Formats: sequence, structure tokens, C-alpha cells
Amino acid sequence: MAPTKDPNTLSNHLEFSTTHTVISLDLSFSKSSLYGEVELTLKALGDGLKQVVLDTSFLAVRAVAVNGKSAKWNVGDRVEPYGSPLKVGLEKAVNSQDEVIVKVILLFQSFRFSIYRI
Repeated sequence: MAPTKDPNTLSNHLEFSTTHTVISLDLSFSKSSLYGEVELTLKALGDGLKQVVLDTSFLAVRAVAVNGKSAKWNVGDRVEPYGSPLKVGLEKAVNSQDEVIVKVILLFQSFRFSIYRI
């Protein structure tokens, strides 16, 4: 039986499978900022794929790279309740079983942090 489209996502999860995820976060209380990098290793599940679509929700995307090179990307309009699709263009089409590494850089500034004592 072929996989079915998940109705709760804007991503193209039927075209790519995540094989590895690395997340790095740097929180600065003095600068009221959060810097983050998310690196996804994706395996293509079909041929001729030219775009990766990821789910986001209220993220401040600053840059995206594919296989170590700056990539064309855009965050689409928000679709409630799912969020906004992050569309990442691939420099060249990939085929089944090819791997791509997508790195997303995030930067949030002017956060209000609260520390609670328990």
C-alpha cells in the first residue's frame, strides 16, 4: 500500500525522507536573542525533485543552505492551523535515493525571557 498524504502538514513529506537531524541553539539572555541552526539530511523518494518544502510556525528564518551552498528560499503565507511552508529550491534536480543536506539558520531578537524558581 502506497503512503498517503498527511493532511496535517504543508511539507512534501512523500518526496523526501529525513534520515538525520542536527539542532544547535545559542541562547543569549544579555542580548535577548536566540540563534539556531537546524540541519536535515534528506533522502529523495522520487526522481526529478527540485524543491524541499518544510513546515514552519512563527520562525525567523535568516538563511538556508543546501549541501553547503546558499539556496533560494521563501516562507509562504501562513495556513491555519498548520503554519507556513518554507520552500527551498534545489540547485539541480535530485533522483530517488539521492541525499541532500538542508541547513536552516534562525535568529530571534528582542525576546523577553522569564526565569521561574521552582
